[in-house]
This record gives sequence, structure tokens and C-alpha cells, in this order.
Amino acid sequence: MNSSNEDCIAIPNRIVFDGQLEAVLRRHTGLISWTVGESSPVFGVKDNGTFCFIQTHQKRFLLTCSHIWKGFEKEKASGVCLWISLILNDNQGSPSIPFLARNPILIDEDTRLDLATITFDEIDTLESWRFHYLAKPSKCRLIKGSPACFIAYTGEGLREGESQRVLNYSLFTLTVNETGQTKFLLHDKSGSCHLFDKAGNEIAPIKMGGASGAPIFSFDSDLKLWLAGVVCEISSPGLLSCETSTNYEMSDGDIYAAYVDFVQTDGTIRMN
Repeated sequence: MNSSNEDCIAIPNRIVFDGQLEAVLRRHTGLISWTVGESSPVFGVKDNGTFCFIQTHQKRFLLTCSHIWKGFEKEKASGVCLWISLILNDNQGSPSIPFLARNPILIDEDTRLDLATITFDEIDTLESWRFHYLAKPSKCRLIKGSPACFIAYTGEGLREGESQRVLNYSLFTLTVNETGQTKFLLHDKSGSCHLFDKAGNEIAPIKMGGASGAPIFSFDSDLKLWLAGVVCEISSPGLLSCETSTNYEMSDGDIYAAYVDFVQTDGTIRMN
């Protein structure tokens, strides 16, 4: 699924770039989830989020939200195991497999930014193409109107794909609406088209639970991608559930993201 913002990308480049964009985002973005025991997490996921593979000159780690890590930690006493998704190769449309992240360790977290960095025992055995290379922190910041794109693994998408054993995800290309000192806001202008399926048909907004931790990339006039932030909060009126009396945050709401330049090359997180 893809949200539309024709102001971001010239129409002649759109179809070609979308394919390249999806391939790159999928290479570096994955599902993070936990289940009881070491059985396959295809069914019985207790909770999930999204993460980014990061490589620096010092180490490798996963970048996600602090509240996702805390959700996992809260369940550790009940014997949950942490899983991540791996695509089999970097070809377009490659299938995903579950990978058990043994001995997950928190490197650092910042609850104000809602960011966390995590490592695990076999992270250095994974292929290098999975990892986005993060050089020393840059103060290059998005401005209002900048294009932004990300892949999110939502709980609703996971449930829809269970019967076919397919790991669903949603691709978004949105616009920076506001910027602040620590976070920025994504929201397309009123009246713009929102979500489309692969056939180009407009579809209704989707539930966004599980999108937290998604790495947000932006691109320049040459369509070169760079990592800008991490989805940390979605604020919308939501859809009231009659069963649970809870509000679901929807994809047409405000999407808040923390700047990634607070993440250091050793995996620590610093608010300067």
C-alpha cells in the first residue's frame, strides 16, 4: 500500500522510483515481535513493532522505539522470545523468514525521544546489505514540505496475511508538515489522496498499531535516500472498538517522528 504525494516526486519518475524505493526500504526495515517460547512467530504474536538495521564504523544494531523495547521487557518474565523478520535476499519481492534474536541486549534508550538501540548474539553474522550505514551524526534536518517515506509492519497487516503465511507491510510516501527541535510531523495536506493499493485504487485508512519504530527516509532531487527519523507516535481520532473500548490510531492521522541524528555511531542516544 502506498500513500500518494505527487508534489514530492515528478510524475515521470514516479513508477520507476516507487519500485526502487520499496526495495531499499524493505532491505533495511523489518518486523520486530515477541512470542512465548521459540516456536515460529507466524501465529501467536503477543505484540509487534518495526525496526531499522543500522551499521556504523563501530558496530551493528537495531534502531526502534523505547516503548517497543519496554513492551518486550515487560513480557520477559513470561518466557517470551524476540523475533525479527529477514528477507531472503535483496531482490524485489523476496519472501521474508522469521529469525530468532537470541540474547537481545539494550544498548541505550531515551524515553523523551522514544528511541532505543538493541543488539543480539548473531547480528554480526547477517549480510551487510541489510544494514543502512549511519555515518557520524549529521545535523541535516528536514524542512516543511520535504518528502518522507517509510515501510510499516502493522498488526492489522500481520493478521490479514496469517492465513496465506504472508508478511504484509504498508509503504507510505508523505510530506513533512511541521518541524521541531527533537521531532517532526508527517501529514499530507487536506484533500490530498491518501492510500492506494498496487493497482492504483484509493483505499480507506488503515489501523497503524505496529508502525512505531519504522525508519523514515527522505530523498533529494537526485532521488538519493537518507535516513531522517523514526516513527514514534501517531495521533488521530481513531476508530473506537466496540469489543475493547480502545481507540485505534489510523493512517490518516498525524505521524510524529524523532530525528535520527541523536543516535551516535556507538549506539548511544544523546540529546545535545
